[in-house]
Amino acid sequence: MSFGTSPIISRSPDSSELSLYSRQGETTHVLANELVPGDLVKFTTGDRIPADVRLIETQDLEIDESSLTGETDARKKNPDTCRFENGAVIGEPVPLAERTCIAYMGTLVRNGRGTGVVIATGTDTEFGIIFSMMQDVRMLLAQGKADS
Repeated sequence: MSFGTSPIISRSPDSSELSLYSRQGETTHVLANELVPGDLVKFTTGDRIPADVRLIETQDLEIDESSLTGETDARKKNPDTCRFENGAVIGEPVPLAERTCIAYMGTLVRNGRGTGVVIATGTDTEFGIIFSMMQDVRMLLAQGKADS
């Protein structure tokens, strides 16, 4: 995978936009909803993660995932390949809460900084999938009330 022409994006400290840094040093602002898979994003303490991101570089990175997983402690993140912490069958998917190489949209950077590649945006993110499931349940509940 080559990142030679991909932009690097980081949150602008004075706005809710993201600053886009090209390899040539030009800066352009983009909104989080303009990100696409393959974009490189940078984030630091206090930033909200703008999309689901596969980490490629971190320094003391800890992310508060309580809004997604319910865990109260910030999770340490690193760019190493995600693996089960307590061992598991090879080929099994790593549970959401144990994915130390992924930063999730909407979670908060509590400490450190990181860089990663956008792997999912909008409804394709873990938050988006959960939101869609909740919408489906609401529709089923509303249909059940209408049928009564």
